[in-house]
Amino acid sequence: MILSRIIEHVKAQNWTAIALDFVIVVMGVFVGLQVQERNNARGLKAGLEEALLRLRDEASLNVQVIDDLAATIDEDLRGYPEAQAAIDACDPSPVSRALVADLLGRMTNDFAPTFVSVSMDELARRNEYLSRLTPPFRSAFDQYQSRVREEEEQLQTNFRTMWDYHVVFHPSVDVNLSQDIGMPSGALIHDMQDICTDRTFRNRFYGTLGFILTIKERILELRENIDDFRMALNEELGTTP
Repeated sequence: MILSRIIEHVKAQNWTAIALDFVIVVMGVFVGLQVQERNNARGLKAGLEEALLRLRDEASLNVQVIDDLAATIDEDLRGYPEAQAAIDACDPSPVSRALVADLLGRMTNDFAPTFVSVSMDELARRNEYLSRLTPPFRSAFDQYQSRVREEEEQLQTNFRTMWDYHVVFHPSVDVNLSQDIGMPSGALIHDMQDICTDRTFRNRFYGTLGFILTIKERILELRENIDDFRMALNEELGTTP
């Protein structure tokens, strides 16, 4: 429509009208660009909010992973004082051997957590979202990302070291391959008289407890870090927990 008006005004050599037509065109383009920019900004804001909500859900899942693992550790270490006392007393009874063997099997369970990081990684790749974060939350997000990565790697290394050094390479312990699913556990293959006088076994048996308690200590410390991050995330979203 505006084009036909310009053509008519050119034919009539109405230069004032032509100038007004071009002003209208320029203003229309400007307004259109402004509307598009506002729409893009609203789209980025909505996308960022959705990404942060997913990140909050993901952080909550990681807290649940930690709580579940801490509870598993407490359960799997159940009976440790009695087993240690049986080894210290060199009690040869089948009951004592079964107690130590059962505890050994539980102490060699999988204590290496895997944290959820899909939303975290996605946000880290979106520069258009990162640029819209407030500086305090950007710092909190970077720390959260670093801590989750560092702890997951360290916990995996800790667990592999425990498994290799304290289980696989000890002659009194074998890998129980009778399990149909999951990770095989350690199985005691010597009698109590042998292991209670084996200083290496005793040291490694007690050392395994130290490894597991270290894992629990680290994940509980990480949980505190995640709680702090969730508070910062709620502030960024302008919501309450």
